[in-house]
Amino acid sequence: MNLRRHGALRRPARRPGRGFTLLEMMLVVLIIGLLATVVIVNLGGSVDETKRGTTISKMSQIKAELTKFQARSSRYPADLGELVPKQLEKLPKDGWNNEFIYFAPSDEAGRPFTLISKGADGIQNTADDINVWTMDEPQP
Repeated sequence: MNLRRHGALRRPARRPGRGFTLLEMMLVVLIIGLLATVVIVNLGGSVDETKRGTTISKMSQIKAELTKFQARSSRYPADLGELVPKQLEKLPKDGWNNEFIYFAPSDEAGRPFTLISKGADGIQNTADDINVWTMDEPQP
């Protein structure tokens, strides 16, 4: 018995006009592009917040190590390099991979030292700078 003759293995005939049109395909690509843009924009803000949090955490660690150094030596180090390798394994960088700005004594009244991150733009003295003494205050 031949199954092909009886229709058991017969393939359905392809009907013309059943595929997607170019317009439908372009519409799908457009929608996917819009969704991707929304996701990327939303993730962009969270990446900066994560880097800011990492920077604040590192600054807190450095501040604690500077306080320990001062308790032992009765002075603050001239630069962060004095903390390596006894207190810090290596000089930490902020969340944007920039070096911290440190000097002692501070030029701010009542502060024993200055420790600043240049923030996301990498430029000192701009609105996104993070100061160890004001880092816990809400952002403007």
